[in-house]
Amino acid sequence: MGNSPTEEDINNIDALEIPIGFRFSPTDLELVNYYLLPKILGEPLPASVILDIDETELYSKPPNKLEMNFCERKECFFFTHGDGYSHDELRSIRMVGNGKGFWKSDGEETFICNCYGDNKFAFKICWTYYNGTPKKGKKTKWVMSEYRLQMEDDNLTDEKEWILGRIEYVCHYKNPFE
Repeated sequence: MGNSPTEEDINNIDALEIPIGFRFSPTDLELVNYYLLPKILGEPLPASVILDIDETELYSKPPNKLEMNFCERKECFFFTHGDGYSHDELRSIRMVGNGKGFWKSDGEETFICNCYGDNKFAFKICWTYYNGTPKKGKKTKWVMSEYRLQMEDDNLTDEKEWILGRIEYVCHYKNPFE
């Protein structure tokens, strides 16, 4: 699938193409402009650090059981094909495995930017992972952000669009002095 590295490449630090001591910590805008847009257009990426993962694999296991390269910050990035939904048709719950848990959207899809002209619009939606079933789910600290482009030029996109995702384990610390 495209020019993404294999899981074996990701686990080999030399294949990451990032100098020792540097961390991959892109902003939303950088993810869209330098990774998602080139992926859609079939252009080379600046660094081979984002894996392709099938949507079936992504939703087959809880986030802590996925075979992805989580760095020490418990964060990973991936490309997957979207299921062809429009921003008006987003599913608010995505089941994982056989009722082991689910991703629940944290609200509406938000506009990020108008990229490279008037015909490419970037959007982001955030999800939180819950253990259990939707009726009795327990919220976890796993969150997922998905980035997608809506392109008016239909000949640039596949039938199923590319989605760039970020999954991370978020710990919110309270300031004891507040």
